[in-house]
Amino acid sequence: MGLHLLKSPQRILHVIHRMRPGGIQTLVMNIYRQINRAELQFDFAVRSTSSEFYDDEITMLGGRIFHHPWSGARPWDISIYTHALEKTIDRYAPFNVIHSHTGLFSGHTLSTAKKAGIPIRIAHSHSVSTGAESNLMRFLWGKLNRRAIQKNATHLLACSKTAGTWLYGENWLSDPRAKILRNGINLFDYNSLDDKSFLRKKLHLPPKGLLIGHIGRFDHVKNHKFLIEFFLKTFKSYPSSHLVLVGEGPLRSEIEHMVNANNLTNHVHFLGPRSDIPQILGAIDLFVLPSHSEGLGIVLIEAQAAGTPCLASDTVPDEVNLNIGLIQFENLQNSIDQWMEKATTLINQTCPTWLTREKALKENGYDLNSSIDQLLTIYSNQLVQRH
Repeated sequence: MGLHLLKSPQRILHVIHRMRPGGIQTLVMNIYRQINRAELQFDFAVRSTSSEFYDDEITMLGGRIFHHPWSGARPWDISIYTHALEKTIDRYAPFNVIHSHTGLFSGHTLSTAKKAGIPIRIAHSHSVSTGAESNLMRFLWGKLNRRAIQKNATHLLACSKTAGTWLYGENWLSDPRAKILRNGINLFDYNSLDDKSFLRKKLHLPPKGLLIGHIGRFDHVKNHKFLIEFFLKTFKSYPSSHLVLVGEGPLRSEIEHMVNANNLTNHVHFLGPRSDIPQILGAIDLFVLPSHSEGLGIVLIEAQAAGTPCLASDTVPDEVNLNIGLIQFENLQNSIDQWMEKATTLINQTCPTWLTREKALKENGYDLNSSIDQLLTIYSNQLVQRH
């Protein structure tokens, strides 16, 4: 009697800076949880040396995490990084696909993957500006990497037209390799958010009073300083209001100091990284995103799915608008009073039903099932089934 050999799953190597909560990581993990991992497995090449938020879940799901050295201050000095990536690809091969989520750095990643013979090489743009071209050296580095992406990628993906234009050029969608892949969300997580009071109870807040929320990493692009200024003005008009901030990042201590200096300590709540994002979004009265730039702003899609009105800066791509009356945009140069006027309009309007929200999400391509099907078609000639 012959031995029955089990077929190994095909392996996809995702190249991501860190596996901490964020739009990129949320999309990848949402997809990872749904695929048939007996046929397809995800591995992760990261630039962090310490454990991150999703590491334990990745290991539990059967994925591997490879830590590679990084020089953020000198991104053009990449020989150590590429050598480490080459060693990983050689040691843990075969990889059927390399899927790079690292912006301009994908030029280095995909050229390394092509030399190693990986057949499917995906560049995936999620942002519009990283500050990576702030001087001549970085500008030249960015130009070279854009050329390397064009030379070595088999697929050019982006979460929005804006994000694709930033990384691939003005006419990128005319390239047969190009495709907009929406950051789909699991609709099941948003169709039964009935407990609006859980967050107030958890934070020991009064049942009444405006509850404003923000989810985002504490760095310059998210513009937390403006958010605190907005809340300070709101608090003066509505003393029973509260603000919840979800996330981590290098500027958290600076924002905490700003909150303390304005005597807002008892009304601004730092929740850190969270895994119950749908529930938090469903429990707040208004979501505010005053970002300097966004590739898409998937959290705004999530907030609209939860039925929560959103006020965002007009730097956010229009593609985030589901056209169900739950979002308004404002210019960052306009006064806080103008922002508050739009916030008041949003808060006082009627929330669309779940059926209306679900229909809009599906029609605009933000159903996770659609994103999975599109991506798996790219990964394999034969569609891999979900669980």
